Amino acid sequence: PRCSFLPLLVRAVMTKSTNKRHRFSDSEKEVIVRGVRVYGVGNWKSIKDANGELLGGRTTVQIKDCWRTMVKKGDVSTESGKPLPTSGRKKHERKKKKANVAGGKGIKRAAEEEEESSLEEEEEEEVQQEKKP
Repeated sequence: PRCSFLPLLVRAVMTKSTNKRHRFSDSEKEVIVRGVRVYGVGNWKSIKDANGELLGGRTTVQIKDCWRTMVKKGDVSTESGKPLPTSGRKKHERKKKKANVAGGKGIKRAAEEEEESSLEEEEEEEVQQEKKP
């Protein structure tokens, strides 16, 4: 005898999710902005965990996408033109990822770029010192 439930099982697995998208409410957006100011950009799990009662039904990816949309639309303003903080962990991961590019060649490039930028800063300081009477 052939299993009659198999086609239903396959159909259930292959169909798209029926969950509807829901726009973020103004209160959810306010919580995200406050969370970014406290925890930094990129700490979406910390923001969600700290505001579970309001953001509990959202994924960290949805929270990140909401933030990116608010920034893109200009709905989020930074104080006095300063960028909002990013998590130190994320910065470290980006540097580490750049260093691992091209089988270790990225480490040399990163060191060279860092050295060049520090030399430029020193030269700029010397120029500023020469301008002073």
